[in-house]
Amino acid sequence: MSPKGQIIAQASDDQDELVVADLNLEEVKEVRSKWKFFEARQPGTYAELTK
Repeated sequence: MSPKGQIIAQASDDQDELVVADLNLEEVKEVRSKWKFFEARQPGTYAELTK
């Protein structure tokens, strides 16, 4: 899955497989700079979810 939600590689439904795909790291960097997810996250609030 790309940072923009596009499927870039997919395994079959009925076999064990290893999926390998090339990622566009510039696209990852672009999306992270626009969406600011890593700057706004608050890991301390996840404690209850991970119990």
